[in-house]
Amino acid sequence: MARTATPEQQKAFYAVRRSSVDRLAVPDLEKRGFEALLERDYDVAQQTITEAVRIWPDYHNVAEIGKLLSANRTKLTGGVPPQYLARMRAAAGK
Repeated sequence: MARTATPEQQKAFYAVRRSSVDRLAVPDLEKRGFEALLERDYDVAQQTITEAVRIWPDYHNVAEIGKLLSANRTKLTGGVPPQYLARMRAAAGK
């Protein structure tokens, strides 16, 4: 006789399953973050690394990279605030 899972058990099962599926995206997010860094697109780098940290903070060094990006934002952008960088990129067609 099959036993039916309680609502709490079902919720826990689907939470674990969703977490596992989300983790599949982290290697791609990390790669996109590194590519953005190489292209000096710090907005995209910060966004993708932050998303990777949200999903799986212990994956490789994404948490440390995210902290370094946040701490060195001004140095990386030459002192230009991020909102102006986006406008400058848009004006340049990038």
